Amino acid sequence: MSGERVSRRKFLKIGIGAAVAAAAAGAGAWWYYKTTYVPAKEKVPPAKPIVIGVPEPLADPLSDHHMHCITLAVEEINKAGGVEVGGVKRPLKMEVVDTRDLEAGVPIAECLLAVEKLIVERGADIIIGGPWRSEAGLATLDLVAKYKMPYIFTDGVWTPVWPKRVEENYAKFKYAFKYSGDAVLHMIEFGEILSSLKEKYGFHKIYLAVQDVEHARKAATAFDKKIAPKIGWDVIGIDLYPTGARDFSKTLEICKREKVHVLFCVMDMPEEFILVKQWYALKVPSLGVDYASGLIEDPMAWRELGAKLDYWLVNVTFAANAEADPAKMTPEYKRFYDAHVKRWGFGPEGLGSAPSYDSVYLAKYIIETIDAVPADAPEDFVREMERVSMRGAGGTIKFNKKNHFIIRDKDPAKGAVPGWFQWREGKRPIVYPETVALKPLELPPWLKPAKS
Repeated sequence: MSGERVSRRKFLKIGIGAAVAAAAAGAGAWWYYKTTYVPAKEKVPPAKPIVIGVPEPLADPLSDHHMHCITLAVEEINKAGGVEVGGVKRPLKMEVVDTRDLEAGVPIAECLLAVEKLIVERGADIIIGGPWRSEAGLATLDLVAKYKMPYIFTDGVWTPVWPKRVEENYAKFKYAFKYSGDAVLHMIEFGEILSSLKEKYGFHKIYLAVQDVEHARKAATAFDKKIAPKIGWDVIGIDLYPTGARDFSKTLEICKREKVHVLFCVMDMPEEFILVKQWYALKVPSLGVDYASGLIEDPMAWRELGAKLDYWLVNVTFAANAEADPAKMTPEYKRFYDAHVKRWGFGPEGLGSAPSYDSVYLAKYIIETIDAVPADAPEDFVREMERVSMRGAGGTIKFNKKNHFIIRDKDPAKGAVPGWFQWREGKRPIVYPETVALKPLELPPWLKPAKS
């Protein structure tokens, strides 16, 4: 037994006095000893952290978006006491690895080794994050199956092959869920925007500059073969660019010569900054549209490009990743947005921001529901993830039970709300869908309607 005793000298002095007063028994000294013993506070060992594995392409600015939001959610949950498992409040701990999957020339095998390290060396209890490149994300599904590792992809892997693969081999890949975008669905959304532009202004000519990677090729093909013919738009041309390309003058000169109404950039590489600068320098009279660039959507992009970005239309995957109308979104969106500004000095940066934040809270909910860490109870994790319908910053979080892809809906009460914003004087107001839009889509002054 541990504790603090009164000093021996003090005890003897007082004890002797008590003995003189009650010499017959000498009990006074014993009574004093027992009642003045001061127990020390028991040292309770700190609760074992719940480890969230975070695989990120750390050299790409896109990773900052997710790291900021996962960090924010972890800090908030830990500050509030942590996650309760078996009657014990346990803190969350992040373990981060660099997947490098968005870097040119990095083999998929290197990315997979990084993810596997989280599982076998870092003790991940659940993985939230990437990798983002579709080819790497598809390959990661085999690691999920091998280790039965509960996994939530929170951005990237936009290829429509992902949900198809999960559904076709559900028993093997059921431990993976995806709260992110989809190339074909984004093309459908863009088709709705283009239909509106054609109806209002008579626009119908579009040119595609496409990065030569899986998700971008799939998106461009879907648009060219299915969306454009359906909505009556003419695809003037499609140019493929390797990751890391720096000269886009061929595409831009054709757009200028052919008086193309919309220049659609289907890419996610940082070099799209260069494309915007060249577009501005050549005074190309087309509405610029960005599909998936982590830089073009970033609030910091305005510092680099300024007015060159004005009027660009940008796919940001979910409305909660930019400036939606808070009165039309969930209350969680406003709290998330304000907390992000307070913690980092700016609003959510784009693409995987809200999904990354929401997924940490989703993990907390699932862990407390099954009363176990996901890696120890993967079947329970799957069961509750398929049942979940939780309000988050992005809308209502729930998944398709067959393919584990997030359910998207323009109504935040029914699903996660998609989003496209338009750069306007340094701000990023959502313009699509109208259900949560902060402003309407505006034409740049150099783009005149094709019909009066």
